[in-house]
Amino acid sequence: MAYIVNYRTGTSTGWFRVEGLHLSDALAKAKNALRGLNCAYAVLLFSIYPAQSGGEVSVVATYTQAEGWSVQETWDDH
Repeated sequence: MAYIVNYRTGTSTGWFRVEGLHLSDALAKAKNALRGLNCAYAVLLFSIYPAQSGGEVSVVATYTQAEGWSVQETWDDH
């Protein structure tokens, strides 16, 4: 499944796609990819159709420097 990571550092913003069989796999890959970027904030998003613009997306996890990663309680891991 495809997940999207949007992130912000002190000097830039960006996004990238993460493939994962389930949320915990995608979250591990997102953590690894952001390592060393001094990330201030990130959001892990899921969409059934990530290639289509305007499609419905769900926030499945968020990251802040102060609190680390937090998985949304309402997210049902696919």
